[in-house]
Amino acid sequence: MFVSVILAVVLAATLVVLDKTVEVFPEDQERAHALRDAQVGLAEMTRELRQAYDIHAPASGTAAAGAMVVDVTLRSVDYRLSYDCTSGGRCVRSAQPLVNGVPTGSPVTRVVLQRVVNGPTVFTRTTEDFVKARIEVAATGERDQGDSHRVVLDDGFLVRNTAG
Repeated sequence: MFVSVILAVVLAATLVVLDKTVEVFPEDQERAHALRDAQVGLAEMTRELRQAYDIHAPASGTAAAGAMVVDVTLRSVDYRLSYDCTSGGRCVRSAQPLVNGVPTGSPVTRVVLQRVVNGPTVFTRTTEDFVKARIEVAATGERDQGDSHRVVLDDGFLVRNTAG
């Protein structure tokens, strides 16, 4: 009888722990997805922006900007490339082919990052050729409940190909 009571108490404690684990798991999983998406988006942005040979925005000395516009060569084709993080909590990539330095045709756009909470202050051009990118995303991801903090990712890059 005594062993049965102890077994019941141990089993109840184990079930409480398992119940809490099942409750917390979606929050942890969503935080991991939000972090992974932010890392991939930021890495894509900085990888392409490093290839710039002309920077249109932000202007040199600008304290902070939500958009970055550059001319790049990708797969032997020149593009006017922009990353705009100023509205709707997302960063949108837009690429437009260049002919003799002039954008032609319709730009091709796609969302690179979702749930950006620092939209107006993503890019900071600290020197003529150095740009710092700072992304903040909500740790809750798609969920309305869960963690209330932000995930902050910083990266920076030297644009080596510009004329100066």
